[in-house]
Amino acid sequence: MAYATLDDMTGRYGRDELAQRADPAETGTPDPAIIGRLLADASEVVDAYAAARYRLPLSPVPGPVVRLTCDIARYLLWSDAASERVRQGYEDALKDLERVCKGIMRLECAGLEAAPAPDGDLSVAFDPGTPPALTRRTMGGW
Repeated sequence: MAYATLDDMTGRYGRDELAQRADPAETGTPDPAIIGRLLADASEVVDAYAAARYRLPLSPVPGPVVRLTCDIARYLLWSDAASERVRQGYEDALKDLERVCKGIMRLECAGLEAAPAPDGDLSVAFDPGTPPALTRRTMGGW
């Protein structure tokens, strides 16, 4: 599930900018399939961070998530030709998502559910298993 749409991207960055990189047919209009794939990829990045705190998919979608998704998708659109401004938007989006993951930044939206708490004991146990059969002592100098 993509957290933003072509209309969201167009509203933020303009049709001309999107068409520069996502219009292989040179119609002057960005290809919805290309933008859709970028938005899906960006939404997966958002999910990777948000999963630590929220039940996925995020529904309803908080406003900041739309912005973060668009900033990531824009960076993916420009890839190796990204300007400093586009790159900075991407890096800022990742920093915000890190804050979400750590619980420093909360996504506020009525109806948004927190991730369920883990069940049971989360401590780690170490079992050394059986001792090795081949040791210096059992090998007798070999």
